Amino acid sequence: MNKCKVGVLLFLLSIGMVSYAGTLKKTFVFDKGNLSFSQSDGFDVVKMKSVQLTDKAGKPQLPSKMVQLSIPSNAKLENVIINYTECEDISGTYKVYPAQLPSVVSEETKAPFMEPDVKTYALSTEYPEKLVEYGEQNMGGYKIVYLNIHPVKYIPSEKKLKLYSKVELTINYKEDPSVTLRKTELGKEVFRKMVREIVDNPEDVLSNEVSFLPVLADTAEYLIVTNDALASEFQRLANWKIAKGMTAQVKTMSWILSNYTTGRDNAEKVWYFLKDYFANHGTVYVALCGDTNMVPARKCWWRIAMVTDDKRITCDLYFSDLNGPWNSNNDADWGDPWYDSIPDMAPDVIVGRLPAGSTGEAKILVDKIESYTTNTSLGYVLNMTGGVFIAPTSTFDARMDEIAGQMPVKYNFTKFYESDGFSGKTQAVAQLNTGPHFVCWSSHGDSVSLYVNAAKSQSIKLADALALTNGYNKLFVFNTIACKVVRFHQEDCPSEGFMLAPNGGAIAFTGNACVGLNPNSDNLMKEMAVSLFKDNDNPIGYAFSTTKGAHAAGAHSSDQERLLQYGFTLLGDPDLLVHKDTVAIGIAEKTDFTRPLTKIYPNPASGNANFRLSGVAQGTKISLQIYDVSGAAVKSFSTVTDNSPVTTLIWDRHDNTGKKLKSGIYFYKIKNNSHEEKGKFIFL
Repeated sequence: MNKCKVGVLLFLLSIGMVSYAGTLKKTFVFDKGNLSFSQSDGFDVVKMKSVQLTDKAGKPQLPSKMVQLSIPSNAKLENVIINYTECEDISGTYKVYPAQLPSVVSEETKAPFMEPDVKTYALSTEYPEKLVEYGEQNMGGYKIVYLNIHPVKYIPSEKKLKLYSKVELTINYKEDPSVTLRKTELGKEVFRKMVREIVDNPEDVLSNEVSFLPVLADTAEYLIVTNDALASEFQRLANWKIAKGMTAQVKTMSWILSNYTTGRDNAEKVWYFLKDYFANHGTVYVALCGDTNMVPARKCWWRIAMVTDDKRITCDLYFSDLNGPWNSNNDADWGDPWYDSIPDMAPDVIVGRLPAGSTGEAKILVDKIESYTTNTSLGYVLNMTGGVFIAPTSTFDARMDEIAGQMPVKYNFTKFYESDGFSGKTQAVAQLNTGPHFVCWSSHGDSVSLYVNAAKSQSIKLADALALTNGYNKLFVFNTIACKVVRFHQEDCPSEGFMLAPNGGAIAFTGNACVGLNPNSDNLMKEMAVSLFKDNDNPIGYAFSTTKGAHAAGAHSSDQERLLQYGFTLLGDPDLLVHKDTVAIGIAEKTDFTRPLTKIYPNPASGNANFRLSGVAQGTKISLQIYDVSGAAVKSFSTVTDNSPVTTLIWDRHDNTGKKLKSGIYFYKIKNNSHEEKGKFIFL
């Protein structure tokens, strides 16, 4: 064992008496027993359990550990000091495998083998050069430090490997009291939970909230950006969010362009508008409501060597990451890391796009959201407990099995694989029309086609998706790695057909606006699916942003990760709560009633809600249960009817403990001896 103290004395001499407002000390241990070695193409493949691999094509592929840590929200990272390391030589000689270009999901042939980079493989010094690379991110006002640790080093000219089995670090930062944000309790709750899921020190996140002020009077936790023609339809969506207990506003492009003049084009003016509302008005969710000729898109620059396609892809991350800069050298290429600085890649607001091109399409989208949110009929609820895994190309079977294997066992997921005989457009459409609720689809695709067989001779196109007939009572969430199917700046993009189908289709769609890459796209699809079905009540935008946020730090050193951060896109309401079994509100028996028992007035209510029961025989025992939107029971009543023709139960919005509940949507279940009725009402 060779123990090393790395440059501490020299560093201390260079900084003199500099002091820091805060420090965070961390020790990382890498067990030699977790290393594994194999052969591929005449090279040695080096892996470490639970550690990812570097992916710079032609360079030695080695284990690399990405760590994200919470620091105070008003802190600025100063440096990361390596205090102490323990290292040892790994016996033997190795010809380390060169990292390869990723394969494109829709390409039938792999990229040609990338030979070792001659200059790198001739080095007599350690590769990678740095033991630790680092940077900082802002995520919804919470500050994160990321560390990219390289525990295995290679000396190419000697063909030797070295393991840094212990690394002790000190992270130094300064706090700036002038750095402040205005956040609501909802904003703190959402991003506090998100950051806790991502960082390695979740216990510190709450204490690191040091610079949040109350928001201004015109708060907009849910912000809708649309144009004048669609504003009235999307105002219905805003009203729906207000009834739920959020603050919501609709802002038209004409209003934004009149009030925000900074920016080289309309997209950048929208970006500055969102930056202001995030910082001062408590914005958490942003719905971009309209086609790109109504609400602008930003195309961001990317390049992967073996892909010769369009280098500018539609990128809604631009409207989510508000720290910038996205184009500091003022050229035509936004988000270009080769000739420009790039933003920190982490979400500050949670963005979804509702791709309406007309008032009729806007009505379809809002009607779907209302129907999905409030439909609690028994048949609908039972349908929420599962879905389908569809792999129309046999090469995708293994990755789909891996995803399915991580889903909760209490949900019923059915597999339809080409290798089992499932193939063809007719079968695919038939399955979608059953309304499976969750669809995980792994296949080839392009900007106009979602392919349903390996030969790419059959596909679902825009018109096919628009013709789906699963109905509003069986809307599904669609999750895919297929290439380019969410290229929403094109009118014939298939994902838009799923969203705009007038008689069914999808309630939300996540997928690529660019090419899909293996294995990076697999990871995003898998983590998105797992996040959606966790035992929590987080909306789809939360799952989407948490999934991407966990990979945001890696996008600074990986071209592949950056491409998917740019291209992985959510179509749908970002605040949509995906139904799981909790929405069943305790219903186990079959509903069987033929006439209404109850009239609620007023509805919406601002004072008391009155439940008026009529036509119930004297001496009948009545029970009334009230639930919030998460499915939690909040209030219980029971009574026995007298000889009056009408019995009224009054609720004053206080729960069983006497606490007054917030405005929003509530559900009720009322039962007598033989009948049951369920429904919803709203408190303003």
